[in-house]
Amino acid sequence: MVRPLQNRIRVGLGCFTLLVIVLVFSVEATLALLRQRTLDVTLEIRSAVQTATLQAVTDVTATPTVPPGATPVAKTITITVDPSATLIVHVKWDYRIGPRFPDTRVHADVTDHNNQIVASAENTILCGSDSIQCRGEFPLTLNYGSKGDSATSSAWLPGDYLLLVTSGIADLKPTEKLRQPFTVQAAP
Repeated sequence: MVRPLQNRIRVGLGCFTLLVIVLVFSVEATLALLRQRTLDVTLEIRSAVQTATLQAVTDVTATPTVPPGATPVAKTITITVDPSATLIVHVKWDYRIGPRFPDTRVHADVTDHNNQIVASAENTILCGSDSIQCRGEFPLTLNYGSKGDSATSSAWLPGDYLLLVTSGIADLKPTEKLRQPFTVQAAP
């Protein structure tokens, strides 16, 4: 009589353990679906002549020559700016459902036709102990000759330039967020 009771207890504990395991994995799967880490980058150009905000700086169009399952190639739009222009990269992030949010470094470089860095700026997204939501925004201001915290700047020299914005977490390889070529024409 004792043996069937022990078997029922073992079966009951086994079912309970299985139920707890399924419940834990279901909760983790649901949180993984809800977990989002978005980082949006937009470019604004300010000059004495005009102010423009570029929301979408690339135009992705599918062509008939793209094989099925392949990604269409983005066509890049080259913009022309005034020598007195200031480039402002607006960075906006929205991280949801932790368990924690790693520090994210956002870096912007402008290189000239000789591949020399002529302007750079960076900032770090610090969420601290936030685990449910971390959101915010900051601008990265780029002027010719300003690098990092340097306040030295001058008018852009005529020529072709490339703006590259990347973001990286800890020691991982940075990912490209924005690549925008632009041309500066001589002041009239």
